[in-house]
Parts: sequence; structure tokens; C-alpha cells
Amino acid sequence: MTLSAAVSGDITDKELKVINYLFTTLPVFENSNNDHLSKKIIESMEVIKSEPNVENIVDLIGDSLEENSNLKKTAYILAIEIMMADLDVSEESYRLLELFENSFEFDGVSFGNAIITKFSISSHKKISFNTTPDKDEKRFLLHLELEYKNKISINVFCTHLNYKYEHQPERMRQVKQIMEYMSQLKPSKFPIILCGDFNADPDSDEIRTITGLTKPINDIVLRDAWKLVNRDDPGYTWSNENSWAKKTLEQDRRCLLYTSDAADE
Repeated sequence: MTLSAAVSGDITDKELKVINYLFTTLPVFENSNNDHLSKKIIESMEVIKSEPNVENIVDLIGDSLEENSNLKKTAYILAIEIMMADLDVSEESYRLLELFENSFEFDGVSFGNAIITKFSISSHKKISFNTTPDKDEKRFLLHLELEYKNKISINVFCTHLNYKYEHQPERMRQVKQIMEYMSQLKPSKFPIILCGDFNADPDSDEIRTITGLTKPINDIVLRDAWKLVNRDDPGYTWSNENSWAKKTLEQDRRCLLYTSDAADE
């Protein structure tokens, strides 16, 4: 993480804050001594300054993780997290990612869905979407059943629908599959929670189907949680204020939604 922050110059306060957060919260560091984080950063900076060839440092990292390919992927992902701390990725940072890919001998990291929770997981299931071959982006629905206070069961879902604008029919099929699956769940006192990147704005057919503004599927209707607590804020997750989003020439929209159904309690 230190190398990712220092590759384009001095480590910024934002980068240090992200490093500290990751180091103190991720399970991969649970056996590390948090009190020694500052010392580890200083020691890492000394190594970086003493070795002008970044490739040698990357190889050293790769050698230390040689016996665990999953840790290599973790290191790669954490590097990206640090680089994005300032929302300004330099050419040196891009070059560093290429070095990681070459040294670690893998072609980047595949995207997926994840749910981080402090509650006990009773069960989990991955549901692959039925897609047409020419539009198969390997998307899926992740379902966790969590155990809350007094043994209350909470059904939490996370998904990431097809991203291309013209894939609206595909997203509708994915939404239909989600709602049909939800309709088969056992009744619970706690509302269903669906989180994800739907790649569709609130007025799209996909989201209107989820929220019941058009004909619901199997009588499953979810509420837009953002609208319930932020009625006057559009909550754009794709905004042209972001220089990376501006390059696409697409309009501002909120395509990352968190929805839950109405609770009785």
C-alpha cells in the first residue's frame, strides 16, 4: 500500500487515512499490530527510497507472496484502493499496476459482488443470471441470510446488472430473475434488503419494476431507501463533476441503489 501511495511522490493525508482504515478493518491484517503501522510505513518508505527501480520492489513483493495467489490479488486490489484515494490516478500509478500484473502473472482482477457484515451468516448463495451468449457479462446475485437479534432472519442481496446502455432488455431479465427468486423466500419480520449497482436510473423500466411503479413481479415491491431519507437530493452516483465520468459524455444519474421492502415493525 505504501508503494502505491508513494509511486507518484509524497504520501498525501488522504492516502494515509485510507491506508490506516484498510489496515485496521480488513481481515487480512487482523493478526497485525495496529500500533506499529506508522513504523511499517516509515520502513517501507526507506526501502522505496533505497531502491530506485520500482520493478525490483514489485518483484520483492511478489516473492514474499509467492505461496498465496489470493494474497497477490489482495495486494493488487489494495493498490487500486490507495491510488483512488485522491481521485487522481497518475501515469506512474498506471505503470505500477502493469508491473503488478506482470510480476504476479495474472491479467488484472475480475469484478464480483461482496457483502461485508458484522452479523452472523446463516447461509449464503450465488445465483447466476440467465443471459444470452452475446451479452453474457458473468453477472450474478449474491444472497446472504443473516442472524440478527433474537434470532431474526435478514435476507440481504447484492447484485451488479449489465452495464451497457443498450442492454436494457438484459437488465429487465435479470430483474425478473431477482424478483422471482425473492418471492420464494420464507416470510421474515425484517424487510428484504437489495443493494447493488443496477446500471439503471430510478425512472428506468428496471427500477420501476423493482419499486412497483410498473407491474410488479410476483407481487414483490421494494422501496427506494435513498428517496425515503433524501427526498430533495438526486443522489447522483454517476456525475460529470467526476472527470472520469465526464469523458463518457453521459448525463448525471443515480444508478447505484439501495432498496428494501416495507417493514411491519
